[in-house]
Amino acid sequence: MPKPLLQHLTLLVGAWLMAISLGCAAAFSPEDVEQDIRKVRAGQYSLDKHHATMLFKVQHMGLAPYLGRFNDFDIQLAYDPENPVATSVSATVKTASIDVNYPQFSTTLSGADWFNSASFPEASFVSTGIEWRDASHASVSGHLTLLGVTAPVTLEVVFHGATHHVVTRNYTVGFSASLTFERSRFGLDKFIPVVADRVEMEIHAELQRQ
Repeated sequence: MPKPLLQHLTLLVGAWLMAISLGCAAAFSPEDVEQDIRKVRAGQYSLDKHHATMLFKVQHMGLAPYLGRFNDFDIQLAYDPENPVATSVSATVKTASIDVNYPQFSTTLSGADWFNSASFPEASFVSTGIEWRDASHASVSGHLTLLGVTAPVTLEVVFHGATHHVVTRNYTVGFSASLTFERSRFGLDKFIPVVADRVEMEIHAELQRQ
């Protein structure tokens, strides 16, 4: 393809994408976001993986938190505003997707001495109950399974809002959640206390109604 024609097509595609973006932005209004969980539509919700982040933090030598993330995970949510205490949540995490912005050490962490991803490729969470404290905050109790060990944990959840996605037009909800646990409970006890036993996790995610 001649270079001038290629440049022309590139400009046209860029202009088209810009027009779509501007149109979507113009179609969005913060007033359209429902911030009361009791008014959210009932249904099954699946993770929008393009708008989801899972982070972890652990203290290193008492000096500073060491941060990382998991890049491959999934979340499913079932919700009914007529029966909010029956809300259920499940999640799976591919442990080999651990990422500490240091490829060699990320590979070490997924290896046999740490997450042992070859033998235990997934960690999972399944809710067993939920307590809504108000229209946007809840405590979700459940079971975390890691390295083949299952133990009870509690997620602290914040509901941010629900609206129709400006691009997909799918009805979408947004949540954040935090979780704290002792890694030694799951046999992940290497280098304690140089690397702290206490692990903090954050999940920020949008889920689309199916």
